[in-house]
Amino acid sequence: MAIFRLKNKFLFIFYSITIWGLYFLMSYFVVIAFPETSELGISAVLTLFAIGALAMAAPLPGGAGSYHTLVPLGLVMLYNLPEPDAIAFVFIFHGWQTITLIAAGVISLIISYLIIRWKKVPEKL
Repeated sequence: MAIFRLKNKFLFIFYSITIWGLYFLMSYFVVIAFPETSELGISAVLTLFAIGALAMAAPLPGGAGSYHTLVPLGLVMLYNLPEPDAIAFVFIFHGWQTITLIAAGVISLIISYLIIRWKKVPEKL
């Protein structure tokens, strides 16, 4: 309900959809990058999202352990991926997501600092 009270609700919705779309694309590209998972397709990425969301909902810090247990299990049971390949894939997949989020956070922090600093500099005539 809070979305409807925002000034720019459509911009908020647009940004939210864009973030999820880019998150999906990042995940999809990781899936197709490996020969073992390249044949899985879009439905597998959506399934990984669903399983990953359930795993991250577990009361553990950042889904540590639950994500790395449930997602490979899903890959093995639903897509007949060999267990060692599923485990290796999930560690690479989660590691790539973590590195991307950290890098984007650092870039955002630097840009935010520069914007704030730029706005505080008085104009010279």
